[in-house]
Amino acid sequence: MKYSVITTEFTQLYIMVNIRIKATNYILNQVDKQLEGKHNMAIVRYNPWAEMTALQNQIDRMFEDLQVPTFKTPAAELTETEDALHLRLELPGVSAKDVDIEVTENAVKVIAERKLENKEGTRSEFYYGKFQRVIPLKARIQNTNVTAEYKDGILNLTLPKSEQEKNKVVKVNLEQPAA
Repeated sequence: MKYSVITTEFTQLYIMVNIRIKATNYILNQVDKQLEGKHNMAIVRYNPWAEMTALQNQIDRMFEDLQVPTFKTPAAELTETEDALHLRLELPGVSAKDVDIEVTENAVKVIAERKLENKEGTRSEFYYGKFQRVIPLKARIQNTNVTAEYKDGILNLTLPKSEQEKNKVVKVNLEQPAA
């Protein structure tokens, strides 16, 4: 469904609600004029949100069958060890040939695509198409020594740290001032 059709339907719905509000106000004004000066009037609590609730229900009904998939990014898990960073990404339903990985010293960019499967009579909520994720790294890595493994929809990357980033234990001497 094109956005112009949705906009047109929303505009028509907005006009209908405004007409209802004006008609209701007109009727209430007429009733007030007729009951002016009479003391046998019942007290009715006014709900200012009733029209908004009705509008929300109409909009919900309009979009009930129109569920556009939202842009998805793969979930990531980043673990740091003394020698490397380990990155895991969930890519269910994506074949290994449709995954592109770019690694710099301080970031990993993963671009993947889930191909559309044309099945007649199938209503799908799956996301199809390209998506990407850039993950900044908290340590510099040797981007020429990265290893990757892809199994069961999980991408595992081992990103070895550069020599200057590896945690080195250094003993610090505390000098006591001479007394």
